[in-house]
Amino acid sequence: MSDIFINYRRQDSAIAAHVMHETLSEVFPGKLFIDVDRLETGTDFETNLREALRTCSVMLSLVGHHWLVDGVPSDYVRMEIEFALSLKHVAIIPVLLDHARMPDALPPSIADFARRHAQPITARNYRGELQEHLVPRVKAALLEAEQRRATLKVEREIFIEGDTFRDDDSLPLMVAIPRGRFERGSPEDERGAQTNERPVQRVTIANQIAASVFPITAFEWNRACESGLRLQPVVVPEQKLQSELSGRDEGEGWLTWFNHQHEWQSFRQRLYPAVGMSWYDAKAYCAWASARSGRRYRLLSEAEWEWCCRAKTTTRFATGNTITFQQGHFNRYYKPRFERRGLNSMEWPEDAARPVGTCFENQFGMVGMHGNVWEWVEDCYHESYVGSRTDQTPWTDTPQSDKKVLRGGCFASDYRRLRSASRGVSPTKPDCPQRIGFRIACEL
Repeated sequence: MSDIFINYRRQDSAIAAHVMHETLSEVFPGKLFIDVDRLETGTDFETNLREALRTCSVMLSLVGHHWLVDGVPSDYVRMEIEFALSLKHVAIIPVLLDHARMPDALPPSIADFARRHAQPITARNYRGELQEHLVPRVKAALLEAEQRRATLKVEREIFIEGDTFRDDDSLPLMVAIPRGRFERGSPEDERGAQTNERPVQRVTIANQIAASVFPITAFEWNRACESGLRLQPVVVPEQKLQSELSGRDEGEGWLTWFNHQHEWQSFRQRLYPAVGMSWYDAKAYCAWASARSGRRYRLLSEAEWEWCCRAKTTTRFATGNTITFQQGHFNRYYKPRFERRGLNSMEWPEDAARPVGTCFENQFGMVGMHGNVWEWVEDCYHESYVGSRTDQTPWTDTPQSDKKVLRGGCFASDYRRLRSASRGVSPTKPDCPQRIGFRIACEL
């Protein structure tokens, strides 16, 4: 998209905005964006405006004598400013036209706008003052943005094993994963092993990646929806904060919110995994995260997922050859009778996902790799590892198969499905979406 975004109200400053666009285009060719007049017919202009703001470095907001309006629900000028204020990397420059003043009382959502250093421009010498006063400020802001990107690029090259970071407040917490080699799959004598987990192969993880510490949460998914990602349902457990605090499960079943952003009632609910999305929805989230951060986000390959899960262990689980209900959320009725007692001392609901931070953390700093929700990976499903790659790249078909690999097991799974080597399979649009989530990776 463009580096400079021009924000204006049509009834207040349309002519000034277009003259500004023409004048600045001479100095910054190909770097300006002016809203709906430059969008193709039939496009979703709100989504396009948000995307343009997300990828710009400077927003020039024209303020005339009739700029502030009240009681307009779909006030896109205000919405653009609100969104730009939420993006820390965007420099906002108010431009006061022909002796206009910043209104004394702004809506609370854009109150910070009044504290930005404004640039006055008069109609008498409009083009001249743009060249003399505004162009130097824009050049300085673009240079500062370029320096920030260069600094960030250097910082991204020095991640070491275990480092955690967020590229953005709306993006998940990531942890740097080490390179290495491991034995993928399970030997025939492993309890619970399946034929699709063989033959055992030595796989090399040569390129360093970072992976999300937790599965993507419903809160993170909804933040993405608010920033322009509009896709499939979000499914969240019907669990009230009060019932969590009292240790009683008063809610039963699931609430499905199709194309709806849930209004969260408690901070605890934000920590539930996002479920109900198809494999393509998970891919769309990765594309959104990539556009927002400038870094390539993607789903883990199956090899990377098992490496992250095992965390250099060779046992059935990262916890050893056994796993408890506190370490991994699974269907306790599949456990041997003598191991059932005390399994659910924390009193989490057994027929639904529980908050992502309540499961086991392995040596790589990854949480919840065993149970709770199945997780999508990039690979197409194959009946065995015969003919598969022995590096970290995904094994995909051309054309793409509709069957994709799931990993990790879920709250309804036999505990043996939680093993590090266990493989699941689902169509890209799953039959039981409330059991499937995903986590993401990025390249360092």
